[in-house]
Amino acid sequence: MRFVRSQRSRGTVFLTGATGLVGGEVLRRLLEAGEHQVVALVRRPVPWSHPNLRLVYGDLTSGERLAIPADVDTVIHCAASVGFDLPLGEQRAINVEGTRRVLEAAELLPGLERFMHVSTAYVAGTHEGHFGAYDLDLGQGFRNTYEQSKFEAERLVRSRDVPWQIVRPSIIVGDQTTGWTTSFNVVYGPLRAYSRGLMTLAPGNPEAPVDLVPVDVVTRGIIALLDGPIRSTHLLVAGERAPTVAEFVGLAAAALGRPPAVIVDPVVLANTIKSLPDEARESAELTLAQAADLLPYFDVGCRFSDPFTEGFLRAEKITVPPLASYLGRLLEFAEQHRWGKRPPAA
Repeated sequence: MRFVRSQRSRGTVFLTGATGLVGGEVLRRLLEAGEHQVVALVRRPVPWSHPNLRLVYGDLTSGERLAIPADVDTVIHCAASVGFDLPLGEQRAINVEGTRRVLEAAELLPGLERFMHVSTAYVAGTHEGHFGAYDLDLGQGFRNTYEQSKFEAERLVRSRDVPWQIVRPSIIVGDQTTGWTTSFNVVYGPLRAYSRGLMTLAPGNPEAPVDLVPVDVVTRGIIALLDGPIRSTHLLVAGERAPTVAEFVGLAAAALGRPPAVIVDPVVLANTIKSLPDEARESAELTLAQAADLLPYFDVGCRFSDPFTEGFLRAEKITVPPLASYLGRLLEFAEQHRWGKRPPAA
């Protein structure tokens, strides 16, 4: 990872998740802006060098006490497990207990001004209807252990006596300008299958929103919100600009030059698979397998809305673009890097 030399400094940030997609981009942008010293938590040695960067080694799942340098005034907690199919205990080990360890260390800092926790908009779970920045426990269920563990982590953060701030991105995709990403999950698997002609059905609700947000919008938003209010929650989402499943399928078809996938009710599809002829059954089972990560998000019953954050970021010239304006670049980058089999440079 290469950075430009910083020009000036205003405070010290402790950053977790620096080797991940979001944390890595936050680190790069902080150092290139040159306004902060950064202390990055990493699990193993990395070949990074910058005059404003210090590395601290540790593993949030180890159970060992975490020590944060005393000059830190801002914590940005990006580290998370994002595997949708992991057992709940494994998810909690990093997303809840890992968050607890960072909180406990932050509480000992003499000059802590902000504890920013990167959550997810999908703490909304199975809630139907509007879901705003300050909504959390509305009696919702969860589609997977990732959502549940992030909900529990967010509730933990809110319960502690720290100057917390929570940011909630929706489904994060590549950079809107270059398509760059290091994480080819959620939408990328089904798009890859569709590009290869292996997915002709799209299980879901044609009217459900598919809320995607480019990684550059998320990371620029995180950094801009370091000047935002504490004890506040912010949605980094497409919101009303999110395409529906039907629109998403249409955009993908146009970008890939393929016939639009047929949108089918996932419950009906699952219930009829066993009665299909062998060839049709195999095709339907393949469809479900290829869409395993994305399927729950093709049947979302809520829309996100956060006018305050949208206005705050618009003043910083940060907006979520329409998917049609950058989907082609996402697909081109994914093809160039074989959908993650040829990892891009960090």
